[in-house]
Amino acid sequence: MRRGWLALVGLVALDGTKLKANASRDANRSYAEVSREVERMLREAAEADEFEDAHLGPARGDELPEELAVPSSRRARLRRARAKLEAEAREQRAAYEAHLAERARIEAERGRPLRGRKPKPPATVPAPSARVNPTDPDSALMHTRDGFVQGYNA
Repeated sequence: MRRGWLALVGLVALDGTKLKANASRDANRSYAEVSREVERMLREAAEADEFEDAHLGPARGDELPEELAVPSSRRARLRRARAKLEAEAREQRAAYEAHLAERARIEAERGRPLRGRKPKPPATVPAPSARVNPTDPDSALMHTRDGFVQGYNA
């Protein structure tokens, strides 16, 4: 009688190949830079609205500027980039809270404190040095053996 072979795999490893993104690594912006740019744009828009209202009077009112009518406008990309950084900060905070709860559960189970340093809490808002690329927010600046590349880890 013939038996089928059964293979047991004890370790599965994946290679983290870096794929280059279609975004310039020089387009990365910090949270502070993105926030300043958004505030500047909103201030300029408010000033332009006041000027047009004063000089042009009541117009139709439903005309959109070209940069707002296009879905890929810069302002929308910057807002999405800022929202992504804020969401990452919230996710880091939630992961920290879950980690603290797990530590507390283990300490209660063992009846003694865990060894080592206690984890440091993450910032509640994105750090000014947190970076995001408005052109392609899903890509990241990655170190390769040839230097840095804006891309993805596949």
